Amino acid sequence: MSEEGDIKTLAKLEVLSFEEAKLIFEQRQDLPLTAFCGPSCSYPSHDVECIRESFSRLMKHKPVGWEKIAKCIQEKADRFEINLGFHEASEEDKEKIKKITDWYFKKIQKKEEECEECDEE
Repeated sequence: MSEEGDIKTLAKLEVLSFEEAKLIFEQRQDLPLTAFCGPSCSYPSHDVECIRESFSRLMKHKPVGWEKIAKCIQEKADRFEINLGFHEASEEDKEKIKKITDWYFKKIQKKEEECEECDEE
């Protein structure tokens, strides 16, 4: 793809004007490949602001292979001591979540049964 095509793609993905995208594209050219996560340098992760924006954009769109990209962004976030909330839940937390969801579904089921009894009367 040509440089102009890359800039147009960046502008479309980032919802930027062509001039804004051109400036960002030129700034990205100065960064090493290790400053990015994802294919085609699509998720810059070289500073705190970029890490937060990249993670937010990733969670919003979730392209194919997003889990691998999220892991890369999380690793970079850990270096900056940024909590993105993407860590695997502990077994204890999973058990708490299960108890809460079980309780909730039982409550819903009970209400549905009560509604069915009202309909029969």
